[in-house]
Amino acid sequence: VEVMDELEAFYSGERRRPRRPRAPEIEIPEPNPGIPEGIPEISREQKQQLRRRWLEADVAKRDAVKRAFQHAWNGYETNAFGHDEVRPTTNETNDSWGGFAVTLFDSLDTMLIMGMDEEYKRALQHVRKTSFDKDYGASFFETAIRYLGGMLGAHALRPDPMLLEKSRDLGERLLRGFHNTRLGLPQSVLNLRTGESHNHHWNGG
Repeated sequence: VEVMDELEAFYSGERRRPRRPRAPEIEIPEPNPGIPEGIPEISREQKQQLRRRWLEADVAKRDAVKRAFQHAWNGYETNAFGHDEVRPTTNETNDSWGGFAVTLFDSLDTMLIMGMDEEYKRALQHVRKTSFDKDYGASFFETAIRYLGGMLGAHALRPDPMLLEKSRDLGERLLRGFHNTRLGLPQSVLNLRTGESHNHHWNGG
């Protein structure tokens, strides 16, 4: 109650701002780098055995993850290549992210990491013919992380002048979102052709 009274007096101009109470000093114990009592040391041979088991488990997990990605990619490439998404229960297409093939762009670096070179080459042909000069109100966030991020991630793994040029074009379009805003921060929706921007309507824009 006393603190609230002081704050009210301060904000009404009757008193200077109250001082924040000083925190009590706490003694912090020194870290003990040794092995906790009761836990036996692991021998070098045991460490090697554990490492082999971990590596074997990692290989199995890696292969399972790759199979899952290949399954998802094959479904997309077969039913929705060039579209944003494939609906998994109907195999219908969805173009709610501009219709540039967001799944494809988002998967470029993953395909390189997983060694899916043939799939990557086919995807790259679509990127090559894609133009972002479209009268479309794009989500600034999604466009930055999925389209731009996908191309830059792939370029970092396997340098390609075409990817760099596409990234520069899209990046310069996104840069316009920083202009003429009160705080210098981009609004959430940006027209890729005109540069006009606003916030999502559900966010007061």
